[in-house]
Amino acid sequence: MKTKWNDYVSNTAVLERANITSIEAMIMKHRPRWSGHVMRMEDTRLPKKILFYELNTGDRTRGRPMLRFKGQLKKSLKEANIDPDAFEASASNRNEWRSKIKVGTDLFAEERRASLAAKRQ
Repeated sequence: MKTKWNDYVSNTAVLERANITSIEAMIMKHRPRWSGHVMRMEDTRLPKKILFYELNTGDRTRGRPMLRFKGQLKKSLKEANIDPDAFEASASNRNEWRSKIKVGTDLFAEERRASLAAKRQ
């Protein structure tokens, strides 16, 4: 690519030249895929217990609570135009779930790229 710092090339232009997606889109793709994998596990498996069960006791600090993995997952699903309420039903079919995620994240990446290009103009 031979791009130097003093060329003042935007991040999106570098990503387009390298023909790769942004790290945000990659995370948004892998988080639901892994969650679907955990969703299909048996209820007795430790990853499923940790991801889907909630604590009954404990202290909370002042201020807004930090986002948990489930909150980030819900946000990723909404941005990919996947209904978070139908997550369990959709994730049970592996092939359908993977295709939904691929279509949703590709759409998100295109919209994000277009919005950044419009913002730059």
